[in-house]
Amino acid sequence: MARQMQNGAMHGGDMTAAFRGVTSTIPRLQLDYKSLRALQGLVARKSLPLDGNSRFASRLALYIPEVAERIDEGDFGILHLEVGALKTVTREAITKRDWDAVGQHFAFVAKMFEDAGTELRDALHVSYLGMLFYGETSLNYAKARSLLPKSLAAALMAVEYHYESLLIRAGRHARD
Repeated sequence: MARQMQNGAMHGGDMTAAFRGVTSTIPRLQLDYKSLRALQGLVARKSLPLDGNSRFASRLALYIPEVAERIDEGDFGILHLEVGALKTVTREAITKRDWDAVGQHFAFVAKMFEDAGTELRDALHVSYLGMLFYGETSLNYAKARSLLPKSLAAALMAVEYHYESLLIRAGRHARD
C-alpha cells in the first residue's frame, strides 16, 4: 500500500481509506496539563543566573519535572540545594530499586557535567555524588554504582579519594 501511494497508484477515495487505516494505528497522546502548568511555573518562577552553572533547576524542570517540583521556592537559585533535591529523589529511587529512574538521573547529571562551570561541577561532585554514595555499601548502592556512566564513575572515585585523604589527614592531626 505504501509503495502504491508513493507511485501515485492510489487516488481519491482509495487514498482516504488508506490514511484512515494508518491513523487508526497511531496512539493518541494525552497532554498532562497539570504537569505542564507546574513545569511552566517552575521555569518562570525565578530567573537564574546566566553563567556556566546556570539554569540547573530550569533544566531539571524540563528533563525531570517530578524532581524540580520538590524544590522549595526559597531554594531556587541556591545551586547546592537544587542539586540536593535531585540527590534526594535519586536516593529514594535507589531504595525502591527503580533502576530506570536512577539511570535517568545519572544520564541527566552526566549531561550536565559535560558543559558545567566550576560551581555546578563542584555541586554535582559534593552535593550529588558525594552525598549520594559516600559510605553507602548496601547491595542497592552497589547496583546503582554499576549504572553510573564512566564520567560519573570517575568523578565519584575522585570524590571518594578526596574524602579518604581528608580522613587520613584528620587522623594525623589527632595523633599530633
